[in-house]
Parts: sequence; structure tokens; C-alpha cells
Amino acid sequence: VLHNLAVLYEKMERFEDASLYREKVKSYRAANPYYLYQLAKKAKAHQDLPLATKWIESALKKQNKDDRLFLLAAEVYELNGYSNKAKKMRRKAEALQLQNKSG
Repeated sequence: VLHNLAVLYEKMERFEDASLYREKVKSYRAANPYYLYQLAKKAKAHQDLPLATKWIESALKKQNKDDRLFLLAAEVYELNGYSNKAKKMRRKAEALQLQNKSG
């Protein structure tokens, strides 16, 4: 919605308002762990492992109760050659999966 407002304000040539809403969009996206997770997936798909690592680590700082984030982190760490970190992430993902089944 905020992005659409920014586009609308640009079309109306209200560039200051458009800029304000674009900044809000940027801020909300940066705070959303699932947006960061999607960025990490895209970076991994493009073989940009440093960027994938950055995004998934940022996502995990904001959301540490979703096994999908830990599974992606495991994949990224494995591709980076950090097998111990990858194993740790897989164990966390498995623990969360068990917790979700029982709870």
C-alpha cells in the first residue's frame, strides 16, 4: 500500500511526498524478516553468497522461531564451506520442527 502511494505521488509530481513514502517502505521492508529471507533466497539463487549470508543473518536476528530461516541459513553456510555452522542451523531447524509438531 505504501509503495502504491509513493507511485501515485510521483505521478502527481508530488516528489517530496513520494520520497517520504519510499523511505517508509524501505524501513518496513528492512524490519521484516520474511522480506529479508526472500532477499537471501534470491541472492543464493544468483550465487551471491556474501549477500545471501548478510540477508539470512539479518532475518534470523529478527525472527528465530521459524525453521525455514534456519534451513536456508544451513544451505547458505554449507555453500560457503562452513559445515559446522550449517550443522548447527540444521539442528535448530529440526528442534523447531519438533517443537511445532508437539505444541
